[in-house]
Amino acid sequence: MRNINSFFYLYGLVLILGICIVLNTFKGETLLFINSNHNEFLDYFFFILTKIVEIPVFILLAFLLLFYSYRASIQVGLVGILSLLISGSLKMFFAFPRPALVYTKNKLIDSIHFIEYLIPETGYTSFPSGHATAAFALMLSLSIIFKKKWFTVIAVFLAIGTAISRIYLINHFLEDVLAGSLLGIYIALVTDKILSVLKIPENKSILQLKLKR
Repeated sequence: MRNINSFFYLYGLVLILGICIVLNTFKGETLLFINSNHNEFLDYFFFILTKIVEIPVFILLAFLLLFYSYRASIQVGLVGILSLLISGSLKMFFAFPRPALVYTKNKLIDSIHFIEYLIPETGYTSFPSGHATAAFALMLSLSIIFKKKWFTVIAVFLAIGTAISRIYLINHFLEDVLAGSLLGIYIALVTDKILSVLKIPENKSILQLKLKR
């Protein structure tokens, strides 16, 4: 766990800041502030960043990791499935409205900047953020897998950036991504613990398994 201390230090600071903002502002103020500071570069940047934790990426990573460590491949695949199932179940349980729906009802929709090539979701699936859940689950899992401090620092910033992208793109409130981040970290740690209990070796790839045969 020493190799991922940087992840928790950096995330802890951001989490504390996020909680302080939630406790001292009205719901939605953070979204309006982040979205108001828009420009063409940020539109493309956050649009791309939000895509890095979607299903095709998990599938590709799980496949590529087979050649590095089949435990790593299982780990990434498992956190992807759990993130999708757990966050999806919680969305249905809480059934909180998405920001675009809230602002439409409050007649504030005209104050929002929308990206012309992305239509934000408007259902009752805001809490928690599935993308934030997947981002933190994936990035923490990869940090555990590769055990490199420089990679861990990059990973935590990618996770945080993905969470911010969900706010910028009018898909989630700050509360949603904070809850998603905590859920994602829990999923990553539990998954790693399960694989350790099952004693699946970390340094065996699919190529090594074929050579043994």
